[in-house]
Amino acid sequence: MGWSMSAGQAFQWATQYSDFMDRVIPDCGSTKTSLHNSVFLEVSRVLYLARKELPRLPFYREKVYMTAPALGFKDLEDFMVNFWEAWAWDKAGDVSAQEPYNGNFDAAMKGIKAKTLVLPCKTDLYLPPEDSEIEVQDMRPGVGELAVFPINMGSLGWRPGTVDRRCEVASREAEIYVRP
Repeated sequence: MGWSMSAGQAFQWATQYSDFMDRVIPDCGSTKTSLHNSVFLEVSRVLYLARKELPRLPFYREKVYMTAPALGFKDLEDFMVNFWEAWAWDKAGDVSAQEPYNGNFDAAMKGIKAKTLVLPCKTDLYLPPEDSEIEVQDMRPGVGELAVFPINMGSLGWRPGTVDRRCEVASREAEIYVRP
């Protein structure tokens, strides 16, 4: 089971160690960084550069990107270009970007053998349920199940103060664990 980035890790294990995994429950996550995720990240990058600082985050407020010996960037733009862009886009998550799939997303989804309960939130703009639907449809018949929760908290769907959601998720988890 995993939520958000941990959901991506759960998918990763399901594709990479398909003979080891029996059950997988990714909650508010995805199998790969989608184009709209990349757009969100790019918008953030542009906004950070336009402001030239992020006063609420110590890393930026204290200019750690310039002062840390291991980093040593000359300014925020240098950091964003030579670290953020060079590293982040190169490391974008995609469960098909590994052997034996070599970028074949359909093959990666069909490689999942574990019973998989995919739990997106209906109002999640970052990880929309439509993407989860495609992931489940691409799995072999009987492997994946989609359960979209109609909660209005987007990616935070099962986090702070959502007791009803936690109970519902726990109930769905119990169902998938007792199924043959």
